[in-house]
Amino acid sequence: LYPGAYVIAGAYTRDQWSGFSNGARYPDETVAAGQTKTISLGGETVHIRNMGTAHTPDDLVVYLESRKLLMTGDLVFLDMHPALFPEKGTVVSALIAALDTLAQSYDAKTVVPGHGPVSTMAGVKSVRDYFSSIRDALDDQAKLAELREKYRGYYALPGMSSFDITVKTIMAERKQ
Repeated sequence: LYPGAYVIAGAYTRDQWSGFSNGARYPDETVAAGQTKTISLGGETVHIRNMGTAHTPDDLVVYLESRKLLMTGDLVFLDMHPALFPEKGTVVSALIAALDTLAQSYDAKTVVPGHGPVSTMAGVKSVRDYFSSIRDALDDQAKLAELREKYRGYYALPGMSSFDITVKTIMAERKQ
């Protein structure tokens, strides 16, 4: 949409980039896992932070300091079962840790998720609670049944996301 724009992205290799970017050009600058780049853009201080491996191998968040606006990408899915792809880098325990870091690091009034409605930091907490409550209930079938009912109204992408896929992904990760 913006030919000639200066592109900053996660530190994917050129091979990784060409594998998922639908022909988009490689970024002008990358931010390594655990690093933050701060820029001034139109009088706004913008923090671009690579959260490392969580939903993908290089999840970036962008925080506009004076607006208290946090854009989370696919770390936050609101009112839906997240699509999880362990074979492509999803690590639920790291995703929970990344959500904890967001909650502790940013004083955001507005959160723009990768999927779902615009929210507040309560949205970050709700996604964290979704994952941690399921993880903590794996050995308690009654509790899992309660959670299945609690999240029954969440949107699911057929074949890609559901309560059962989340449970299966977390169980597989726990066995590793």
